[in-house]
Amino acid sequence: MKKGLETLFIPAPNEKDKYIPRIELHKTKAYQVLSEEQKQAINAIYEDFYFHRHNDFWKQKALEKLPALINATKMTACGEDLGMIPACVPEVMQQLGIMSLEVQRMPKVFGHQFVQTEDLPENCVYTTGTHDMPTLRGWLAEDRVRTRQFLDSLDLDDRKVTAKTLKKVMDKHLDSPSKWNIYPLQDLLDLNEKNWSPNPTEDQINVPANAKNQWKWRMGMNLETLLQPIQ
Repeated sequence: MKKGLETLFIPAPNEKDKYIPRIELHKTKAYQVLSEEQKQAINAIYEDFYFHRHNDFWKQKALEKLPALINATKMTACGEDLGMIPACVPEVMQQLGIMSLEVQRMPKVFGHQFVQTEDLPENCVYTTGTHDMPTLRGWLAEDRVRTRQFLDSLDLDDRKVTAKTLKKVMDKHLDSPSKWNIYPLQDLLDLNEKNWSPNPTEDQINVPANAKNQWKWRMGMNLETLLQPIQ
């Protein structure tokens, strides 16, 4: 490994002379310089460690504990099945009738850039984003090429990100098979351009990688103003 490149494996906690694959090692320079054969070997180790190695254990524990939580309330259960999750999660959630969480910009189907809205399961909550993500307006402002591809995927002809564009995107959510559609308050406020903040990045509730920017967002108007009809 060349000096100065990031490592692919880190020391295992409390286990001498053992190492584990680092999260998102595929984004490191060290990974990029490997041969295809080496990448396949690394990918197999990574996949097994994070998604399959303890799959049976997590499935057993989930089926032991989750029914007690579900039966303790009349509320509908929804799981935050995003990011790096064991391979058993979809099966367990379906078996227990737990709604999945679907985010339009985080497709769960390999090779898809965006969620295919019409293909969503009925038993899910569909949303434009979470507290750990930029608002819909903020995300669309990040990458012009990606935004064009995203709007095209929804069969929208819009070329600029306006309040009308945001409404069209959210209307597409309402056409999905999902039982529930939930929108962050910021996305709802952005349906009126008079509410737009100068910098949409300031509307993100939480930036996980930044300890100084956690849960600081506050609505920029009082309830009396919010209740006034849109002009």
